[in-house]
Amino acid sequence: MSDGGARQNKRGRFVRRGTVGLAVLALASAGLFAAGPASASSSGAASPAGRLMMPGSGAQKSAAPQGGVGVQSVYNLPISGGYGQWSDNPSGSTPGDAIKACDTSADGWGIETWLDYNRDGYVDRIASTRGHNSPYCSPWATGNLPEDIPVDIAVIQVKGSQTGAWAQWVAYT
Repeated sequence: MSDGGARQNKRGRFVRRGTVGLAVLALASAGLFAAGPASASSSGAASPAGRLMMPGSGAQKSAAPQGGVGVQSVYNLPISGGYGQWSDNPSGSTPGDAIKACDTSADGWGIETWLDYNRDGYVDRIASTRGHNSPYCSPWATGNLPEDIPVDIAVIQVKGSQTGAWAQWVAYT
């Protein structure tokens, strides 16, 4: 996968993919942005090898803000009906390199947060609210990753075998 125009900010911690502008990031932060329903080929369906694929191959991604080296930060990544969370560094009982999914709406849809830390288009880690009534947040899905590598994060609405709206971000560990 090409870097798609990835750039770092003055602090060297943000990355932007494609041509997503600051307005889209602001809308995403306010919970007003989500890319439309994923197509069948990019909806997280199992690949021929049986691995889930990230939605929207080559899709534009917003940058998830980062707190800096050694600073623990947890960021809410909004989508209609809930949000995903990304924790870049550990602090107290909150692990680092971790994702969580939170369902805030009793609309019949659950929320999943997917992490692709190899950036090969396949899901490496999932946090899910499946099987739980809203409001509910999943436990943290965590595992140590090398420092300062970019990772792709997707937050997706799920219902049975269906996926609904989704949004993607790029973050640094």
